[in-house]
This record gives sequence, structure tokens and C-alpha cells, in this order.
Amino acid sequence: MRGSLCVLFVVVVAGLAHGQPVVPVPPPPPPPPMAEQSGGVVVYPGMSVRQKAYPSQLVASGTISLGKDTLDAAMYAGQGVPKTTYKVATLKVGEVLVGDKVEGAVKILVPPADPAQMPFEQPGRKPVYYRPQVSQVQLIDGQEGVFFLSPHPTVGGHYHMPYGHTPLNPLDTNYKADAAAVKKIGAAHADPVAALKAKDAADRLEAAAALVFKYRRQTIPPGGKPQPQVAIPAEESKLILKAIAESDWAQYDKPRVGSDPPPDYTLMPTSLLATLGIHPGQNGFPQLQVAAGRGYNETFHELYKTWLDGNGAKFEIKKFAVEKK
Repeated sequence: MRGSLCVLFVVVVAGLAHGQPVVPVPPPPPPPPMAEQSGGVVVYPGMSVRQKAYPSQLVASGTISLGKDTLDAAMYAGQGVPKTTYKVATLKVGEVLVGDKVEGAVKILVPPADPAQMPFEQPGRKPVYYRPQVSQVQLIDGQEGVFFLSPHPTVGGHYHMPYGHTPLNPLDTNYKADAAAVKKIGAAHADPVAALKAKDAADRLEAAAALVFKYRRQTIPPGGKPQPQVAIPAEESKLILKAIAESDWAQYDKPRVGSDPPPDYTLMPTSLLATLGIHPGQNGFPQLQVAAGRGYNETFHELYKTWLDGNGAKFEIKKFAVEKK
């Protein structure tokens, strides 16, 4: 990646039948790591578990119970009428991988599979978001797996599954590895310092990324007042910045060859720093000038290490705080 290159990720959600939930079956052979580029858009076969887990406030394994109960609710704050009719699913929680401990079960609101059944905007009002598509995540009675959940924006005490956040299927050959990767994110949330002091540099970076996305996740609705920010503990802040400095930046300068999979952009150091508000020309960080024959990330890395020993020593990572009502 060079300069201000913007990569558009188009999520292709496989395994969903339009308008019908999918019964868990043994998965087909995995697709290639990345489809061909078309019109400058890189098409990926699906979200990584990190892309699903980072924005989720609860990731839990368990079993779905889906009866006939429905609930009419707005899809977003301020929508007004008409409402969307959701199915009400119950997740009997087996284990919480990410988030606060849950006893018993939680309620999940499942939108209609057919977008025509989703009255998205009221007459005369422009929509706030894109209209949901037919491949909204659907659930079936008795379904087992790991579910990526966020609080529903208008119905307190209920969760929903954001677009593309398909559950992990126990019949998938990658299930154990994916569940373990999500658990590492939960472990970093539970004991940040221990995770940031892991022996392996790759593990330390994974912990740093998990914490960066946790702390910089805003929970205010669109149009709400700015969310207050508070500094995280100094030791934790320094360990996060150090873990990013010690990671492999050069891989993001290397051109892909043939069908080689791309690097994991959820762990890209420059993106993590941008999420923290660390940019060239700000916070005492020098402007970035890439010399001929050198890589953008290589150059950024050298400047970052120098900055970290100087002006960066006083930098505080701040998190968005949730105001108590």
C-alpha cells in the first residue's frame, strides 16, 4: 500500500440460500484466498474471524432456539415508521469468547431475508445507511456455532448480527482454529498486560490490535453527542505502541505473486496507528517522504521507531468511555 491508497473490501458471504436459512452441512472445498480484481475492486471470499470479532461486543458459542415470536422495531435510531418485523431467536450460551460473562441465554433479533420486507426509510426522509441486502445472516432452530453479536441499536437487552457476520460452523474444518483465534481476542480484553507481554511478537501484535479496536470503538448513534475519551493505563499504552513497533511492517510493501494470499490487513501497523490518531505531521510525528526504491511501510516504520523514542514517549492512548446513565 502506498500513499493514501484506499482498499474497498467487498464481502462475499458464501453458504446462504436467498430467503431461506442454511442447515449446517459439511463445508465445500475452500475458495481461493482472493478472487480476481475487477474494476479495481478486490473481492474476498469472506470476512476473517478478526473482522467479525473486533466490532462485536459479545462473541459466544451456543445453540439457537427459534420459535414463532416476532418483534416490530426500528432498524436504526430515529427511523420512525414503518417498523421492521424481526424474528426473535434465543441463544443458549455455552461459552463467552469475547465480552462480559453471560448467564443463561440472550435474545437475537433476526431481520427478514427478503429486503422487500424491510421498510428501511420513511417517506420524504433520506436513508441513513445502505439498504440491507438479501444475504442478511439468518438463523435456524437448533443451529450450533459461535455467534458474533452487537447490541441492537433500538431495542434494549437484545442483540443483532451485523451484515456479513456469519456464525462459525462446528462442521467447518477451520472451526477449532477460528474459535481459538477469537478466544485470543477475548483473553487480550480480559488481561491486556499479560497478552501484550507474550513471548512471540506475532501474539503481542494480535493482542495490541484487539485492544486498539476495542478502545477506539465508538458506541454512540449517528448524530449523537461526542463520546468522552479517557487515557488507558500508561503501562498498557506503552506496551501496545511497542508491540506495533516490533511487528513485521515490510510484508505490506511486498508485491503479491500469483495466487499468494494477501497479508492480514486487520494487523497492518499503519492502520492500527491511524486508528489511534497517529499520523505523519501530527503529535510530533515527522512528515513522511518515501525515497525512490524504498517502501512506504519500511519508511514509516523507521520514522515510527525514532518517534517512539522521542515525542511518542509522551503519547497516551485514549479509549472512548461509556457514560453511566
